[in-house]
Amino acid sequence: MVPSSPDRPNRESERYVSYYDPTGSRKLSTILVHRLADLMGTDVRRAERVLYESIDPVSLDRLFQQRHDGSARYDGLTRFRVDGYAVVITADGRIEITPHDPPEE
Repeated sequence: MVPSSPDRPNRESERYVSYYDPTGSRKLSTILVHRLADLMGTDVRRAERVLYESIDPVSLDRLFQQRHDGSARYDGLTRFRVDGYAVVITADGRIEITPHDPPEE
């Protein structure tokens, strides 16, 4: 189990790393919305709307929920983009958010 911790910015790469407890009571999507709101400098409601435009929060929560036998999932990851950020989430509790510039047209 990985303990929860606040965002730890790595200024050199502009990568923000947080952790969630895969066996805890807080939903992954809720933790992610709060991290995005902090990074975007916006309120939680806007961050929630932006996240929903990129990925279904309920599906995200289900992806990493405990297995049917009650054991935790410690393998797998997902990647997606949210409003100028690349997000990588691993089943062991790591949330990595990196600013991503959209491609120029």
